[in-house]
Amino acid sequence: MDAAGTAAWGGVAALCFLVLAVPYHALAPNAPSVGVLVAVAIAVGLVGAAGARAVRD
Repeated sequence: MDAAGTAAWGGVAALCFLVLAVPYHALAPNAPSVGVLVAVAIAVGLVGAAGARAVRD
């Protein structure tokens, strides 16, 4: 898999996390800050990209 494909899968993983995390942040009374959610989204994106690369290669 090339770098663009890896980045795309990482972006998909991060976006899926944010689609769930933003409403949770808006509705939950003790939700973590937006900065924490963005940091976790970055980590999810990196893990998603690594997983996609491992499966494809």
